[in-house]
Amino acid sequence: MSRAGSERSGPIVVGVDIGGTKTAVVAVGLPDAHVVFREVIRTQAARGANRLRGERGTVLARLRSELGLRERPRVGVSVPELVDLDGVVTTDVVVPGLAGDLKDWAELGVIRVESDVRAAACAEARVSAGLGFPSLAYMSIGTGISSTFVLNAVAWPGAHGAAILLGSGSLGSRRSPGSRPYILEELASGNAIVAAYQSLCGTADGARDVLDL
Repeated sequence: MSRAGSERSGPIVVGVDIGGTKTAVVAVGLPDAHVVFREVIRTQAARGANRLRGERGTVLARLRSELGLRERPRVGVSVPELVDLDGVVTTDVVVPGLAGDLKDWAELGVIRVESDVRAAACAEARVSAGLGFPSLAYMSIGTGISSTFVLNAVAWPGAHGAAILLGSGSLGSRRSPGSRPYILEELASGNAIVAAYQSLCGTADGARDVLDL
């Protein structure tokens, strides 16, 4: 957990990034978006969305207490799933039970839900390396692999919100008859990097350990 600073003059907004491995909760003060609170917890995706919802509620309560917030802050959530044009999570491949309208988590202050790659791409376009470019392509490599096209700082969702599926597509067939096709996420995602390293008798708990080496 990290409290990055308590001085603020504007409102506080909160971003929650749910990943396949970890979930980050960050509060920033507006208008300059300086970080005032940050905490990272393990997602433990196999235990499902209800457990994650409860743990996230605990972190948000701690956030309010540490920052002395009287009112519930506005919370935006990014998820490692497909999100349709209405902000409804349409899959629960990574976190079982996450599908549905997460805005019913109203007691946690949720006002916006978006796929993680589109949320990250928009941030990149508006305040980071993509600032000033009329268009850009953004790729996210983590527990999974996904991508999105950004035009005028807006990530293109496609007709149904599914225009992010880079990693789960087929890259072509293997040589042996009847074998499964190559899937990008099985070759180059965070989990795949760890698996490849471990197959060479290396020891690592995550892709970060491999990259640090």
